[in-house]
Amino acid sequence: MLPVEQDGARNTAHGLALVGMAREPDLKAVRTGIGAALRTLYTNVLREEFPDRVAELLTQLDQQKDADNRERP
Repeated sequence: MLPVEQDGARNTAHGLALVGMAREPDLKAVRTGIGAALRTLYTNVLREEFPDRVAELLTQLDQQKDADNRERP
């Protein structure tokens, strides 16, 4: 494995530029980037058909939750 530079500017082992890692990170930019990557990764999952059995189980859980809420004052 190649050495990693200590200034935080570049991880030569993986060839990644770690922009901004030497200073405080811009958390909004990090969250935005992670969100975009997750949306790209899981877009097809959101378009898949939801299994009927899972829908039935969720309906049963909702009904049980509603019944429990009615029993509580």
